[in-house]
Amino acid sequence: MPAIASLLVAVILALQAPASTQTGAAATGEALAADTPWTTVGGNAFIAPAGWRIEVRGPATILTPPEANSHVALVDVAAPDADAAVAAAWAAYRPDARWPLKVTNDYPDKDGWSGIRDYTYQTSPNEKRDVSANAPPPLSRMFVTRGSE
Repeated sequence: MPAIASLLVAVILALQAPASTQTGAAATGEALAADTPWTTVGGNAFIAPAGWRIEVRGPATILTPPEANSHVALVDVAAPDADAAVAAAWAAYRPDARWPLKVTNDYPDKDGWSGIRDYTYQTSPNEKRDVSANAPPPLSRMFVTRGSE
C-alpha cells in the first residue's frame, strides 16, 4: 500500500505538469523499464513508475504495480459533482464493484487544489485490501485505488 500512496501523491502533483509523450512499451503489457511520462485518455499528465504496467480501457488508465495485487485507475469523466464523478469512474473501471461506502471526507484546500473529496469503502477483513476513490475538481478525472494491506 505505501507504493500506491506514493504513486497517488505523485500522480496528483504530476497532473499539474504539462502533457508529455508516452512510449509503446506498456501498450504491449510490458513492465515499464524506467519512470515514464504518460497521459491519461483525457490528456492529464503523470509519471508512470518503473516496473509498473499500464492498461487503457475506455476512459480509464489503469496502473498495476509489480506485485499485481493492487491497481490505481485514473479515469477521465465529465460529471456535475464528485458523487457523479465517482459513480461514472466506477462504471468505467469496474462496473461490478459492490463495496459499500464507509465514509467520505473533503480535503482542505492546499497548494492550489480545492474541493477534493475522498471516498473510502468497506471491505471484508478476508480481502486484506483497502479500496478508495478520490474526485478532484474539475471532476474530469478520478482516482480509484485498490490495494493490499
